[in-house]
Amino acid sequence: MSTKERREREKRQRREIIISATVELLKQEGIAGVSMDKIAEKAELSKGTLYLYFKNKEQLLSEIFWMRLNILIDKLQTIMESEGEFDELVKQVIQTVMDYFTENVDIFRFIYHSLPSSAYDFMKQIHQTVEDFKIRIQEMSNKFYRRFDEGQFYIKTEYLQTVLRGLIWGFLTEKFFGQSEIELDSDLIYRIFSRGVLK
Repeated sequence: MSTKERREREKRQRREIIISATVELLKQEGIAGVSMDKIAEKAELSKGTLYLYFKNKEQLLSEIFWMRLNILIDKLQTIMESEGEFDELVKQVIQTVMDYFTENVDIFRFIYHSLPSSAYDFMKQIHQTVEDFKIRIQEMSNKFYRRFDEGQFYIKTEYLQTVLRGLIWGFLTEKFFGQSEIELDSDLIYRIFSRGVLK
C-alpha cells in the first residue's frame, strides 16, 4: 500500500470515528448537548482535527442526519419496488418505518418536535435535507400507489402517503411521548388505513 493510499484510509477512518462519536453523543445527550468539544473528547481527537473534516457542528450533524435518513429511504425503496400484494407491501412499509424510528428515536424527536433555540442554526442548515427527504419519499410513494391504482382508492394516490404517514406518526408520537403503552402494530395501522382509503 502506498503512502497516499494509507493516508486516504486513515482520513476515512478518522471521519468514521468522528461520525460514530457524534451519533453516540446524540443518543446520550440529544442535539442540544452536542458540541465540538464533546465530540473531540469522545472521538479522542483534537478539536482542530474535527475542523479539518467538518467546518462546524451543523455541517457534521447535517451529514449524519442525511446518512441516517438514507438508510430508511433505501429500505422503503426496496419494499416499494418489490413484487407482492398491496396490503403486504404496505404492512412492510409500516413496520419498516416503525422499526427505524424505534431504533432512531433521536431522529424522530428531531423531525417531529421542537428543538431548543440553540439549534436554530442547525435547523437552517438541514432544511434542504429534510425537504429532499420528503420529496424522495413522496415520489417513491406516488409511484408505488399508482402501480396498484385500479380505481380502488377513495382519494387521489398523491394523498395516500400523507394519510399513511399521519397514522404511523400518530402511533409513534403516542408511543414515545404519550402517556399510554400503545402497541406499534402494523396490521392494526394497515386496517385503519385501508378502511379509510380503499373502496
